Amino acid sequence: MQLAKFDENKTFCFLGSGPLPLTLIMFNLVTGCKCIGVEQDSEVAELSRNVLKQLDLD
Repeated sequence: MQLAKFDENKTFCFLGSGPLPLTLIMFNLVTGCKCIGVEQDSEVAELSRNVLKQLDLD
């Protein structure tokens, strides 16, 4: 994280974000960068979208 110098001008992409994308949420809170989660299981992706929407992070 320090080597890449993530900030609000960078984007972080995480493969396999799962139903509760804690890594993305924490990375966004800590660095302020835009985070994109990629999940191939449509049901899991929908759960993740709902979690992010409830937290106003969608």
